[in-house]
Amino acid sequence: MVPAAVTLQATSGTVDQPGDSADVCVVLDSGGATIAGTENALAWDPSCATLPDASACRVNPDTGKQLNGRIQADFTYKALVLSLFDVAPIPDGTLYCCTFRVDAAPGRCCSLQVIRAIASDPGGSPIPVQGSTGMLCVRGGGSVSSPTPTATPIPPVSTQDDDGCQVGPQPVHPATALAVLAATFWLITRTRRDRR
Repeated sequence: MVPAAVTLQATSGTVDQPGDSADVCVVLDSGGATIAGTENALAWDPSCATLPDASACRVNPDTGKQLNGRIQADFTYKALVLSLFDVAPIPDGTLYCCTFRVDAAPGRCCSLQVIRAIASDPGGSPIPVQGSTGMLCVRGGGSVSSPTPTATPIPPVSTQDDDGCQVGPQPVHPATALAVLAATFWLITRTRRDRR
């Protein structure tokens, strides 16, 4: 029997007017796999949404893990959700949430994509992951329905959506990415210890 795919899904949000804030969360559906850590980039269209800084994102404490994230130059938020000291499985549900300012015109929506997603089991072995697309919408001129994000495979090449936002995920070998993920947290931990 083929195991179900692991999915990281971006949620959607709707605001009353441009400039209002909405939360977008990344939600884990393990499909029955045992997941101890995840890494992904959350990509958005800078013409219609703004993430003010990395502190606008926070981990769901129910994961039992830590969130280490940073905003990158290509309008993505790179998020690592794991613990070097606790390899217990992460339960299905919300991993982390970010508060965006929605700058779309009234009655318009823009997409957010989960890209470059990987996961590992408690032994550090890579697990294939699918990303999904969510939406940020502004009400206006009539009702804006709440779009439902759908899981889509992460494309290996650059994609362009209908509103001109370009997102170019780079293919990353899972084992390499997981090694980088572990090394990043080791460096963070060592730096914090050295400061004490």
